[in-house]
Amino acid sequence: MTLDRDRGKGGGRCGPRAGLGVANRPIIGASRRRGALFVLMFTLLLAPGGAQLSKAQEQGPTTLHLSVVSPFIEGVAPNKLKVTAWMDKPAPSGGTVVTLSVGDASTATAGTDFILPDAFTIAAGQRRSATDLVVVNDEVAESTERLVLDATSSNPSLTAPSVGINIYDDDRSDFGLIVTPKNLSVDEGATGTYKVALAGKPTEDVTVTPTSGTPVAATVSGALVFNASNWKTAQLVTVTGVADSDLINGLSIISHTVTSSDTNYGTGKTFAPPPVVVTVIENIPTRLELSVLPIASENADDLSLEVTARVDRPAPSGGTVVTLVSGFRSTAAAGSDFILPAPFTIPEGDTSATAELTIIDDNLVEDAEEIELYTHSSNPSLAARPTGLTLYDDDNAGLKVIPTVLSVHEGATGTYKVALTSEPTAEVTVTPTSGRPAAATVSGALVFSPSNWEVAQPVTVTGVQDADADDADSIISHTVSSSDPDYGTSRAFTPPSVAVTVDDDELSGDASLKTLRLSAGVLSPRFAAATTRYRARVSNSVADLMVTPTVNNLGATAMVNGATVDSGTPSGAVALSLGDNVIEVTVTAEDGTARTYTVTVTRAAVPPPPPPPPPPPPPPPPPPPPPPPPPPPPPPPDDEPTVAVGSVFADLAEAGVLAGDVEALAAAGVFEGTECEPGRFCPDQPTTRRVMAVWLVRIVDGGDPPETAPAPFEDVDPDLWWAEHVNRLAELGITRGCGVAPARFCPDRPVTRRQMAAFLNRAFDLAPAPAAGFVDTENSFAAADIDVLYASGITRGCEANPLRFCPDLPTTRAQMAAFLNRARFFSPSQYPVPS
Repeated sequence: MTLDRDRGKGGGRCGPRAGLGVANRPIIGASRRRGALFVLMFTLLLAPGGAQLSKAQEQGPTTLHLSVVSPFIEGVAPNKLKVTAWMDKPAPSGGTVVTLSVGDASTATAGTDFILPDAFTIAAGQRRSATDLVVVNDEVAESTERLVLDATSSNPSLTAPSVGINIYDDDRSDFGLIVTPKNLSVDEGATGTYKVALAGKPTEDVTVTPTSGTPVAATVSGALVFNASNWKTAQLVTVTGVADSDLINGLSIISHTVTSSDTNYGTGKTFAPPPVVVTVIENIPTRLELSVLPIASENADDLSLEVTARVDRPAPSGGTVVTLVSGFRSTAAAGSDFILPAPFTIPEGDTSATAELTIIDDNLVEDAEEIELYTHSSNPSLAARPTGLTLYDDDNAGLKVIPTVLSVHEGATGTYKVALTSEPTAEVTVTPTSGRPAAATVSGALVFSPSNWEVAQPVTVTGVQDADADDADSIISHTVSSSDPDYGTSRAFTPPSVAVTVDDDELSGDASLKTLRLSAGVLSPRFAAATTRYRARVSNSVADLMVTPTVNNLGATAMVNGATVDSGTPSGAVALSLGDNVIEVTVTAEDGTARTYTVTVTRAAVPPPPPPPPPPPPPPPPPPPPPPPPPPPPPPPDDEPTVAVGSVFADLAEAGVLAGDVEALAAAGVFEGTECEPGRFCPDQPTTRRVMAVWLVRIVDGGDPPETAPAPFEDVDPDLWWAEHVNRLAELGITRGCGVAPARFCPDRPVTRRQMAAFLNRAFDLAPAPAAGFVDTENSFAAADIDVLYASGITRGCEANPLRFCPDLPTTRAQMAAFLNRARFFSPSQYPVPS
């Protein structure tokens, strides 16, 4: 007989519909065997003793079994293990009472490590029932313990074989000091903090005293006291940078003295308390800027230009000496075209000083030249970015525009200057025009003559006030007209333009969110900034959750149910009652504009207890016994539904006994956005790799991932919503893709059963297991992964005799739901935090 242990409906061996509900495959000779069976049963009915055979077939159950998921890690929610008792036949009238007891081989202790449940009943007419065994979470460091369960029943002849459970401890056994971070930087006169906690639970008070190795550089706050109640809670040490008059960063090593009457932390301690290295950043100028009128011209007298040096902090004692140097990009020559000023000083306590740069007038006809200026200062680490100016020759016709880049505020004005580069023979009119009058306007035309041609005239630019919160820009062009051919229609020069930026002065009215995430459940619909109403569903075990809003504009503020939350950080825990819970996230923009996002979180109700079995009806008079049908084979333990089947999907019944697994993950929001069509799950369709990525990441991370750097998969479009789940799967090391050079993920390819085993083993870090004995996995790359899933009770294969797994068949959507629902109760290793 073929036993399809992972099937969703139907039966059959590894074929097109093998596994959890793939497809029925005709059983060859089935009608011939049914005919032979009918003849046999008819013959037995007529033969002497036929009535006795029928009564034997009506006897109650003869075997009792227990099943339980193992292993279990102490302290990992939920702290209950489901223990299922099942029989080969339905329970008789009155039901079968099952009592659990602790086997002799147990090393775990009842009451200290676990609590046995009360006796429970397999109701009349049913073959199975389940109860919860509570695992006690203590703070005692201990080795792995074994719990062996025996079961007896109200039928004295009906006992179950023992089953074992490994209980792994989650408490640390080492002792020491946890200090984070071990390197700290603070500014002079400012403070910084680091955290201290104990690595193991003490029996007496423990005092930790921090001491600064260089108090003239940094000081620290006082001693910390830890006890058996607060030893895991990190306490803060405050470090203060000491201000001094030198120009050198300070350094201090913070050491820690640990005292206690507990020998693990007292005189007998075996650990060395870690130090903290503190760097005190000198409070001196860190940035130097130069400014100079960016245009100059030779003239009859040597011209002096004012150069300003400005620092970001007041100059220290003795001031800051600034030396100007001509850069290698200069085309003008020092000494013949200009003279640099002598070194000058920004006085102590001041932030700026000026010097004079002299422009030399010569008689050479030459093109415009560039002067690049940069600095040296008395502080070797203080240097300015180069700045420059254009030097125009006064023997060439042209237009001087100073500066060519200008910034103004909305509603304010700014000016630039215009002059000619040579003396004209007639009047020259220069007319400025704004390319975007809606952003900036300019003053009127300028007239130059042979007597004022070298006198720079100002052009006034006015930033136009508007209602938006965006900066604007405009290009100011210049039209030149004259009867002088050098400045008229025959001129050889192109008038320079001025680029104007108009800085906006409005407060932002952006009251939208960039992202909105829940610590449990999945938003529906998928988050979009313009959508303000969402729903999410969580299981009954979720008593509270946290909300993380990220604002789109950094000047906006966010509140969750009236409590202010920093952008991008989780809120406090929001308690959830049964049914609908309305959570309001209000975003207030800089200008006071507000927008409220509403999330209705539905917490599932506690399933009602099963009704008591009805009293047995009075026995009817015995009719002539009909030929009894052959008893159905008992279902294997891992075919049991996880929860009662509801009506989430219209085609849920097609998932067969796996409908409970589909219902459980649907209630957790795992399937949001991956339905095959509205209201349908399509349990018999193969699971694609991209759908697998979405489901698996939502279970491992507890929700959708944040935006991540694109994974190197050429066939994953980063604009598709599920691309982030594929990237997260690669970030966790669960997938390596389906090809290299170029890297590919094959998102629409079905997931085979062997691939499914590899993905689940990497995701949940299951314990290694011996070979299970599958006859069709010996040469498979995932053989070890398949054996681990078998030992963990996540799969029982596709055929029992011989034991087969059907590794190359596609994994259907119902199968994948069942595997994930079973596997999610295991505790995975610590994953890296999503970026």
